[in-house]
Amino acid sequence: MTWEIGTYNLRIVPPDPIYSEVVRFKRLFEKLFERQRYTRSNPHITLSHFEMNTEYEHHLIATFSQLSNTKKFQLDLNGVGTFESSKTLYINVSPSKAIDQLNLHIKQLWQYQLRRKAQDLKGMGKPHITISKAVGNAMLLESLDFFKKFGYQNNFTTNRLTLCKYQAGKGWKNISSIDLRETV
Repeated sequence: MTWEIGTYNLRIVPPDPIYSEVVRFKRLFEKLFERQRYTRSNPHITLSHFEMNTEYEHHLIATFSQLSNTKKFQLDLNGVGTFESSKTLYINVSPSKAIDQLNLHIKQLWQYQLRRKAQDLKGMGKPHITISKAVGNAMLLESLDFFKKFGYQNNFTTNRLTLCKYQAGKGWKNISSIDLRETV
C-alpha cells in the first residue's frame, strides 16, 4: 500500500465584483513590477493549510461539510498592507468575531473529528487576500505606496467555503464547496 500525502487548504473566495477587482490589482502589479510569485493565483482568503493522506480525502470532505452549519457572515476589506518577512503585498481583511469563530470550529473539527494534531493544521494568521510577492524591500515598499493610493475598501457576504487540493503541475483544484446557512 502506498501512502500519498496531499496538500490541502480551506479558503474563502470573494464573489464578483471583488474577485475581478483583485485580479485587476494583480495584473496592474504585474504590469508595473513584472510577474512575481502569486500574481497569477486566484484571489482568496486562506483559512487553513495542511497535509493529509489522500486515502482519507472522502472523510476530510465529509468532516468539513459540517461547516455548512456556520451562518453566512460579512467580511470587510480595508486597504493594503505587507508582510515584510515574506515580502508579500496584500489586501487587508478586517478582524471579525465571525472569522475567529469559524477558525475555532475548523480547529475543533480537525482535532476531534479527524483526530489530527493541532500543530498539523496551519492557520494563516492574519486574514488577507494576496496581491503578489515582491523581490526585495524596495519593490515591496514601492508597490505598497502605489496601491495605497487606491484607498481600497469593500465588503462582501461570505456564503461559501472552498476546500482545495494542490496538484503538481496543475495548481490548486477545488474539491468541495461548503455552502453556509442563511442567517436567522
